[in-house]
Amino acid sequence: MKNNLLVLIELQKVDNELQTLEELKGDLPQKVRELKEELSLLTQNSESQKRDLEETKRLRFHWDGELKVLQDKLNKYRDQLYAVKSNREYDAITVEIEGIEKKIDETETKALELIEKEDGLSEAIKNSDSQIAGLNDNLVTKEHELQQKISKTEDEYKVWQTKRGELLGQIKRPILATYERIRKVKGRNTVAELNKYACGGCYSAIPPQKAMEIRTMDQLILCESCGRILIYLNENEVVTS
Repeated sequence: MKNNLLVLIELQKVDNELQTLEELKGDLPQKVRELKEELSLLTQNSESQKRDLEETKRLRFHWDGELKVLQDKLNKYRDQLYAVKSNREYDAITVEIEGIEKKIDETETKALELIEKEDGLSEAIKNSDSQIAGLNDNLVTKEHELQQKISKTEDEYKVWQTKRGELLGQIKRPILATYERIRKVKGRNTVAELNKYACGGCYSAIPPQKAMEIRTMDQLILCESCGRILIYLNENEVVTS
């Protein structure tokens, strides 16, 4: 167990170095992720608008065709009015004309609504495409800045990653799992040294009997106050049983 705990200390040092290198990137990784997410949503929205525009154009073409058919019928019935020979025929054709005129009004209303929708969608797509172009430019800039920072520390990062891989093979999985879980919460100070009778992480008092157990380094002991892994490295103190 002692060897595992000693390796954990080394692992923490390595992880802290890697974290420092990550922090040098600043908020660029987050900004790049946010820009990509925003760009993806805008692109999806623009594509949806374009599909809607195509469907609107198709419907308008349909109603334009219907309007032409109705107009041809109206002209035909109007021409027939001049050839009628009885009031009965006149009344029948007049009814037909009134019916067609009503349908024409309804069809023209639908066509106008579609034209307005088409204009609105065209403007919305124009705005979306402009936003997408701006986001793309911004994303390219941020990715370039991020790549420059990564390049500056790439070699050092690889060295520490290699070292980390070597250390992982020396730690038992349950102990490593505990370390990883605590590090997600505590960050840099996952492993804390026993400082006399106090936790080196949160400075809470450690009972004498518990402190003796920590000094033996033969089991994994967590601070009851902060949850950190406690170890003992002070060679000047005498370990008693």
